[in-house]
Amino acid sequence: MINVRYIVINASSTYDLLLGRPFLNRSGVVSSTRHMKMKLLSLDGGVITVKSYQKTTRKCYETSLKSKRGTYSITVQGGEPEEIV
Repeated sequence: MINVRYIVINASSTYDLLLGRPFLNRSGVVSSTRHMKMKLLSLDGGVITVKSYQKTTRKCYETSLKSKRGTYSITVQGGEPEEIV
């Protein structure tokens, strides 16, 4: 089990979840943007493969380009707000 700190924001995005490098390194994830896959070890020692489908990904990306982009502000606990465009 790996504890992960995360922030939930209300923003239009083509991504469902953004995983940072510290999490990927701790969990032993190997990702390939070229193959649109991510692999990691399961608890029983097998390999889990997470796949993405190019057709669906392209459609989500095109939809996100059509939507109006705004500016969002998030506050990191104990820190100043950061602007995300």
